Amino acid sequence: MTDPARYVIDTSVLLHDIRVIDGFMGIEREEADSPRELLLPIYALEELDLHKEELNERGQKAREIVRRLDVLRRGGSLYAGIEVRRLTTLRVVETSAPLPMRLRKHPQLIYDWLILHCAKEHQASLITKDSNLRVRADSMGIVSTDWVELSTERERKSDISYTTSSLTPHHQKVWGLEPRSDEQAIALGALLDPEISLVTLTGKAGTGKTLLALAAGLAQVTEREEYERVLVSRAIFPLGRDIGYLPGTIEEKMEPWLQPIYDNLDFLLSQRERRQSHRPRPRAEELVDMGLIEVAPITFIRGRSIPRQYLIIDEAQNLTPHEVKTMLTRAGEGAKVVLIGDPHQVDHPYLDPENNGLRYVARRFSHQECAAHLHLTKGERSRLAELAADLL
Repeated sequence: MTDPARYVIDTSVLLHDIRVIDGFMGIEREEADSPRELLLPIYALEELDLHKEELNERGQKAREIVRRLDVLRRGGSLYAGIEVRRLTTLRVVETSAPLPMRLRKHPQLIYDWLILHCAKEHQASLITKDSNLRVRADSMGIVSTDWVELSTERERKSDISYTTSSLTPHHQKVWGLEPRSDEQAIALGALLDPEISLVTLTGKAGTGKTLLALAAGLAQVTEREEYERVLVSRAIFPLGRDIGYLPGTIEEKMEPWLQPIYDNLDFLLSQRERRQSHRPRPRAEELVDMGLIEVAPITFIRGRSIPRQYLIIDEAQNLTPHEVKTMLTRAGEGAKVVLIGDPHQVDHPYLDPENNGLRYVARRFSHQECAAHLHLTKGERSRLAELAADLL
């Protein structure tokens, strides 16, 4: 019989949202006036131990989780249970179930098996981001829940509020780029509005998200001088591993990932050349050399303070809520942040169209005057690209 107030936390949830250690279980459940118990399998801690030396986001999170638990244990016993929030207790558990012989040849499956049996033995629900683990739990009679169903239950009941009602579409060229539709004109209005410091821009491939953001940023750096530079990065999963194993300098390692940015810059420069044919056309790399644009891996933005800069984060749907919070808290005085992506093109194994960082930010900032969310629907790249995005 499953105790509805007892939950076993999987490793994937710890890596996805460290707040669970402090008893965060979602908005709806915060209002409940009944005790609950969070059970942390010791096997999840052992699994974290395998990742703590990694020089990537997963390694950083593993170290952060362990440090937080070390602080908690000073105030009580993790074995007996520590109250981490009103009516919420956290304790570390294990299982007495014997390990089957078949798993000894497949050590990568051991941790999941042990975590499942912790839930079964302690009559608890399993909370996990791993869909395969939820299927296995169901086959064992264990109640399981996706973390997003707990952590964003109320938010998912309402649609994102579009904060563009006050923006009028002006079809004027911006840094050589002329919007091709009302929705692109409205997007440019938000990107150029000095009163809006956060823009979330979503849409399928070919709708012009990155191109619009770059044009607006360059216009505000070179013509209006509202920002010192455009800082561009892309969310790539797994960013740390891909950067680490590629040979060469940081710039050489980032080049394959940032090529779409350079392609968009070259297109914008070609549009300006038509308007200013008497001037020599600069190359995209020259904008970088001049300091007008900086491209950097997301891992290098951590810890920085970014005042008076126009920050573009592309492919933001591959960021977790925790990661996107880290990025936004880097914004200094006078900075503007633009998050771009397609929530339906998620590469991260523990994210989906609803619980990725891009959607999370759009929901949380939906009623803030300093933020605007826009969704582009019409593909402008080509008829073929539009059909491919719709049909494939």
